[in-house]
Amino acid sequence: NNFKSRVKRCADKNCPYGSLTIDGKFVAETVKKYFDIDLKNRNMEGSDFHYDGKLYHFEGADGESVYYAQVKQVFEEAGMLRMTGDIYNVEDESDRPATFEAWVTPKTKQRNRYTILSLETQWK
Repeated sequence: NNFKSRVKRCADKNCPYGSLTIDGKFVAETVKKYFDIDLKNRNMEGSDFHYDGKLYHFEGADGESVYYAQVKQVFEEAGMLRMTGDIYNVEDESDRPATFEAWVTPKTKQRNRYTILSLETQWK
């Protein structure tokens, strides 16, 4: 979210960790918003990013396809919502290589958004 306002070029032209950065506070804010998890910013072994104590460094996509999730059905079960749908290519909506099932908390008056509890994809 907010790529143009939050993702910046690394100040070090020859950055060994990646040409792009995002402030750790934005990553933590987004994880809290969508997953209701208080993220502790840190490096993770085997990841495609580097955290320097303030910024996450990473390389941008290089012509790779972008995929979104399209909800097709919503079921209310045990106070939660189960959503199912397709994963599709933004530039070619007929390209649907996977389906998904997500469990989310419903919106409330206090929180006008869903919180994703789990998301599982099934690739065809």
